[in-house]
Amino acid sequence: MSSPIVVTSLQRVSFLIGYLFCAVACSGSNVVVTEVLNHHTCRLQSEGVKQINHATLPRLRGARLLPELGQTEPDLQGDPTRILIVVSRGSQPTPGYALSLTSASQQDSVIALQYDWSQPDPDKILAQIMTHPCSVVELDDPATGSLSGLSVEAWVGVEELGTIELH
Repeated sequence: MSSPIVVTSLQRVSFLIGYLFCAVACSGSNVVVTEVLNHHTCRLQSEGVKQINHATLPRLRGARLLPELGQTEPDLQGDPTRILIVVSRGSQPTPGYALSLTSASQQDSVIALQYDWSQPDPDKILAQIMTHPCSVVELDDPATGSLSGLSVEAWVGVEELGTIELH
């Protein structure tokens, strides 16, 4: 026979798991947010939030798409139900700056991306090289396949980096 303390603890854990599942599943948020690129040098990205296509993604890193096996040309369209969003703080004077996606949430028709902004230690000696840190997230709505009409906001703390309407 279990002691009352163990039973009560198991009930609390079961309730918490059920509550968390419902909070995620019952919230009505269908959009899946996946960070697909986070790098210190995204070619000349200006500060803010911008929607890009799948063909642009490799160009952020100075690369190009290669065709899949058996194809002569690469697929430049990508999956039309998935949208890529690039978030940047613009040019930085040295390495050591970085954006880190900490959370993503959806409230009605607004998707909010929350980032942390890291800066290099001011006492460090660093090369004076311009960098362009950025984060690229992919938005996907597997239920409806459509994200048009939604807007995306990106934040660092309480500072808004920008808002865009998806098309």
